[in-house]
Amino acid sequence: MITICSLAWNKIDLTREFLEKLKLYTDIPFKLIFTDNASEEPIPAMVKEYFPDCKLIVKDKNVGCPATRNEAMGFVDTDITFWLDNDTMVGPGWYKPVLEKLEDSTVGISGPFGYVVHNPWRHPFPFTYVEEGDCDWFMGYLVGFKTKAYKPINDYNIPVNMDDVELGFGVKSNGYRAVISSPCNALHLTSQTDRGWVFDDRKKLDEMWNNWKNNRRMFERYK
Repeated sequence: MITICSLAWNKIDLTREFLEKLKLYTDIPFKLIFTDNASEEPIPAMVKEYFPDCKLIVKDKNVGCPATRNEAMGFVDTDITFWLDNDTMVGPGWYKPVLEKLEDSTVGISGPFGYVVHNPWRHPFPFTYVEEGDCDWFMGYLVGFKTKAYKPINDYNIPVNMDDVELGFGVKSNGYRAVISSPCNALHLTSQTDRGWVFDDRKKLDEMWNNWKNNRRMFERYK
């Protein structure tokens, strides 16, 4: 049994496709925790149509991804948690490479898109993508981790959400490795299509780094 945490803010057609594929291609027991971040569309009702037994959290305002993640994690009671965003279309066996990596007692988190931190910390984007082995964090559209390794993330607000970075850093600070599990059978529409995703918010990056600058030992590039 695993727990899958997902969320939405509008985009009802995309979310419907996500739910359809999740139901079709997840052939192991799982619990779903889904947060609607104050959508103007009837997403909560649609989620219940597909997964009547899911834990549904409905917000009266968009609190941003980090606060949403922390609240959802308070309801997780399985050993393994997946974060799976609603712009990710899964296929058969999508979860298997991650679970295989997590069988290693030293590994606390895994996903298909891993990054390492630059030294020194620099802007606007202080990370480098790596294709295999150990890393520092994963793009959070699809990431699985041992629930006991979770450390609540700082409450960064929209529009710059660094919740996936904070997740990786937190798991590593608890003494676990972050190991890439690629490929996973899932398409992330934001990062793997021409829609793309970039940001340049120096203030938020500095704020995050100040929370972790005394933990450089956990970053591979600092060893």
